[in-house]
Amino acid sequence: MLTSSIRRSLCATLVVLTACSSTSPTSNPTTSPTSAASAPASPTPADETDVSSSTPSMGDLPTEPAGPTIPVIVYGSPLPERVTSGYIDRGGQLLQTSDVWNELGVHDMPFPQAPGSYLTVVESIIELESPGVVSRNEGFGWLFEDPRTLGELLDEFAGTVAIIAGGWSNTTTESTQSGAECVERLYTNPASQVTWTLSGCSYPQFSDMRALQVRRKGTFSSPGISVPAMLTQRAAAAAATAAAVGAQVTGWSVTVSEPDASGTTMTTTVTFTPDVDQAAVEAALRASLQGWTEHDDNEDQGNSWTSGNDTWEISLDGRTVALRQTGRVAQ
Repeated sequence: MLTSSIRRSLCATLVVLTACSSTSPTSNPTTSPTSAASAPASPTPADETDVSSSTPSMGDLPTEPAGPTIPVIVYGSPLPERVTSGYIDRGGQLLQTSDVWNELGVHDMPFPQAPGSYLTVVESIIELESPGVVSRNEGFGWLFEDPRTLGELLDEFAGTVAIIAGGWSNTTTESTQSGAECVERLYTNPASQVTWTLSGCSYPQFSDMRALQVRRKGTFSSPGISVPAMLTQRAAAAAATAAAVGAQVTGWSVTVSEPDASGTTMTTTVTFTPDVDQAAVEAALRASLQGWTEHDDNEDQGNSWTSGNDTWEISLDGRTVALRQTGRVAQ
């Protein structure tokens, strides 16, 4: 079945599209999409596949992606107006790939290039595993139009990142989600710590429209973690407190998805790991965050401080401090 994170975002897309099509004639009036909530349950998510049995030595780790992004030409007209207006009316955001990727510093990742191709899903998680080793979990989803089948499109994308031959194999899963026909392929290679997941859906009520997602997950050699431009303000706001607790940046994340009840579509975090105990961390934060609202700890989380859309969080073990910011992608 579809991976948990991909399935959630695709189901959200399907809900929006079902709502859009319900107010306009469709090309297939006999279709009666099911509710996204009735999607079949998923076994162990494919993006959590255990590849530890083939873990290469440190010297065999690939270097972090550093090349240019890879345009894949798709052949379609701009999305139907009822789709784009449906997203906007429901608080969603249709983003330009180049704008977001420039802010995130994405490399070596394929993307659909055509008028009317919109980025709708972002999940970029970077973590420092140990000195010189970084894990990356990057997934992106688009809506666009193309007359080719999902299989043909997935073949095209797989070819751009050379995961069709050379020891790569894939496991394919097909499913029906809210009336849409969906396909997922998990690509693995016993000689690599990197996995790719390519997935997508086609819609009977929108004959040529495709939702397509690409996810790359793996461990890479790297000189360290650099915060992308999208998180510059978050990192700057965190710098004084991080310095006060003797912390270093150990990770960051950016997610963009369907809006929640407050209209939020984006959540960002910058994570630090200080080599001090929890009481010292709390004392430093309390001194640094004058004017913020402090929330007492409980069984589920450590102390936290909030101001506007920003939240400082401390883990129960006192080792992880994160600055979280929620809101919307600037357009």
